[in-house]
Amino acid sequence: MGLKVKDVMAEDVVTIVPNELIANAAHLMRSENVGCLVVLESDDTIAGILTDRDIAINCTGDAHDAKTCHVSAHMTSPVHTVTPETEVLDAARVLKNRRIRRLAVVQNNKMAGLLSYADIAAAMRRPLADLLELEGMDAARPQRDD
Repeated sequence: MGLKVKDVMAEDVVTIVPNELIANAAHLMRSENVGCLVVLESDDTIAGILTDRDIAINCTGDAHDAKTCHVSAHMTSPVHTVTPETEVLDAARVLKNRRIRRLAVVQNNKMAGLLSYADIAAAMRRPLADLLELEGMDAARPQRDD
């Protein structure tokens, strides 16, 4: 039995509604220091994900006005999802195969969290650092056997 998505996912997800303006979404990303917003409908179902790349490439890159464009016009939809009980390696395969960086974590049709490559990498570093510490090695400086 491997590591589960629920063990490594981010639970504090910043959300926005589809009819919000892109300019407001960008301000929210900056103030919350996040690279994406999960777009939720009024019933809390996931409508899409809006990333900083969506804003830069699809909105401003296409000369759209962020003060008049709505999130719904530039968000990625449909959103690929996993459950909290999904094995982390299975989720990593979805990320790789779909060529995406984030997965929404859904339980009972509601947002439970967000999983990114960075979350998986951080989870993998912890056990490695613990193992290296047990072996008396510095995780920051690999030792050579020369």
